[in-house]
Amino acid sequence: MAARAPGSRSPADPPTHQPAAGPSNNPKRSAADATTALRSAGIDDEEQNIRRFDSPLDDDSGPGPAKRQRTASAGAAPEPAADAAMLAQMIVEPEATVASQGRRIVGLEVENATLRTRPATLQRLVFSLGRQEPDLRDLVCQLVCMPRHLARCAAELPANPAGALGTFAVTVPTGTTSIARDAFTKCAGLAQVTLPATVTVVDAGACVLVNNVDGEEDREDEEEHEYLTVCLGAFSSCLSLREVTLPRNLVTIGRAAFASCTSLVEIVLPPDVTEIGEAAFEKCTSLSEIALPPNLTEIGASAFRGCTSLSEIALPPNLTEVGTGIFLDCTSLSEITLPPNLTEILDEAFSGCTSLTEITLPPNLTVIGGYAFSDCTSLSEITLPPNLAEIQEAAFMSCTSLSEITLPPNLTEIGDGAFRECTSLSEITLPPNLTEIGASAFSGCTSLTEITLPPNLTVIGGYAFCNCASLSEITLPAGPVDIGELAFHGCPGIPRRPSD
Repeated sequence: MAARAPGSRSPADPPTHQPAAGPSNNPKRSAADATTALRSAGIDDEEQNIRRFDSPLDDDSGPGPAKRQRTASAGAAPEPAADAAMLAQMIVEPEATVASQGRRIVGLEVENATLRTRPATLQRLVFSLGRQEPDLRDLVCQLVCMPRHLARCAAELPANPAGALGTFAVTVPTGTTSIARDAFTKCAGLAQVTLPATVTVVDAGACVLVNNVDGEEDREDEEEHEYLTVCLGAFSSCLSLREVTLPRNLVTIGRAAFASCTSLVEIVLPPDVTEIGEAAFEKCTSLSEIALPPNLTEIGASAFRGCTSLSEIALPPNLTEVGTGIFLDCTSLSEITLPPNLTEILDEAFSGCTSLTEITLPPNLTVIGGYAFSDCTSLSEITLPPNLAEIQEAAFMSCTSLSEITLPPNLTEIGDGAFRECTSLSEITLPPNLTEIGASAFSGCTSLTEITLPPNLTVIGGYAFCNCASLSEITLPAGPVDIGELAFHGCPGIPRRPSD
């Protein structure tokens, strides 16, 4: 559009008494003011319009966008068809109006700090603007879920967001290289997200202490309350999220990235992913299938904890340890393939996997951590590798279906409570180099009938065979043995010492 001198008039300009859009909000404002406001609005000059709506709301030098909009709307009552036709000439394309309003919203999002902390205002914006123009509605959706500081506002929309936005999809713009740690946190209505090929990292989330009683964040009086550590990541608690398209170049999935995405059924991880962070998919209760990429070398603690629909998993060949609580309480997990180079299974790695019936441990495994297979109530068969050197505290506690086990020859110590309450365990072969049986190691093994203790054994911990009600025969080594308190208490077939 050709430029014109300040103060001159164009044939497209409406009469000074014609309102810019709709009825006046301030009938006392003069017609001259209305004319000035229309020219400053610059509907036929887009750059002026952008400058108007990008001005800060709290600028003391002039009225804010809302006030200027009222100024532009001021004037006398609408004229008949001729003036209406002149007004129509001002709107070249309907999309221009939508775009102009969109820029106004962007300006508000950038400048108005109160909007960021007032979800009720955001909801009104959705209702008043989003329902009227589909393009504008989509823009509002992006404002709700994409900026980090507005993600919290989105979380406070109604529990069923269909009344305002429904569920919606987001495509992150090309050129984005990382997804911030709280970019989409608690976006209740986000159902589908597509990340561009330029994204390589989903940032690690933050962890906070939460009061275990009321669920509120509270770091005071820690001695008087129980606290849980809760991690929130880029997409955590997006309860409607069911489909995610990850870019091929992605290498890192950060801490708690998809934690508590309870509608997520499956996800395909790109081949170049090398790290899955702590709690990355924790409590994704609908996740039933996931293929881990071959280049994966690190899986953080609790990465798949509480994925109660996950039924099978194959760990990649380059993995050397199964981290703490990775598959804790995966109650449907019945089939696990461990990599050949695995050397350690850390604490609680498979604890509470109640559907797991058998597992083959790789030959290079040397350590089974504390509670690693505890409460695997269906586990009936396990073969321990020859190089295993440590079975730590409560490693197989309450594996109530485990009926027999042969311990490897290099094992020198059985941790406290290692086989406690394995109520079906009727036969166990102890290795010749075993020197110590920890406290309560076989306590409550009610089906155990006999046991031969190896010649190098020097310590039997307190309560080691306590309440083994069927144990009627035990062979002690020839050398001196330190027998702990109540080691054979509750074993009616074994003669007791006076102290027992």
